[in-house]
Amino acid sequence: MRHNRLFQIICSTSLLLSLYSTLVRADDSPPTSNTVYSMEDLRALVKSESWTELVKNIKDVPPAKRDAEWNAIAEKMAVALVSSESSAERRAGLTRDLIREFPHLKNSKPLAAAAPSNALADIEACFAQKYATETCYEDLQKIVIGDAKNKELPLAAAALVMRNMTHWAALYFYQKALDRGLGQKACTHERLAEAVISGLSLPAGADRAAAQKIAGGECWPQLKEKLTGQLGKESSEGYFWEAFCPTALKKKALTGLKQKSCQKRSGKSPS
Repeated sequence: MRHNRLFQIICSTSLLLSLYSTLVRADDSPPTSNTVYSMEDLRALVKSESWTELVKNIKDVPPAKRDAEWNAIAEKMAVALVSSESSAERRAGLTRDLIREFPHLKNSKPLAAAAPSNALADIEACFAQKYATETCYEDLQKIVIGDAKNKELPLAAAALVMRNMTHWAALYFYQKALDRGLGQKACTHERLAEAVISGLSLPAGADRAAAQKIAGGECWPQLKEKLTGQLGKESSEGYFWEAFCPTALKKKALTGLKQKSCQKRSGKSPS
């Protein structure tokens, strides 16, 4: 059956559902000479951006003649089709199916860039199941680590975690964003302060240390007001004071009673 699997894949997307009746052949009989598309035909389809016709006929070129140019045409086609989908879920599914049909696309950077949220859509669906949160989180870490050149991905991952998990769990991804040079963008992210406050409210450990690192690092100017303000909302005997006072004192961010209380909490003599 001629290209039936590939065509079913593409027809499953919203892009082509309305075109199904006009594109399906009358039967699955072998193509005649006047229906076989050549490389010249494929080039013309790329030039005219006729992606639906291209995906239906790209495999007319026999395997032995699928050279670097054919691979590049398949990549352009895949990027265009995935980019045209408005649903993240459909983009994710279409990308997976295209890679199955065209294995050389597995490491395609243009395809990955065209659908940066594909993997995140899968993780979002994973979180929605509620029963595998830790597995979802670990998979998300692997995705971010595996796409080290994608500077924006850690922030998208952080936002995803903030929607689905306890807030301090996003600190890992905020730190990744900072490590990838997104200082200003990461530091001004609307939910960073929530994640840091959540982390500073934990008992001593790696997660609290991560919050302390961000709080006292390059994001201090953006976090200072919210973090010092949080002192008034927390018990001076609680974890937040214990975790944050050393940073606040080092930055000389406190005065008056708060300063004295922090010095006492940190075991330092008032200056």
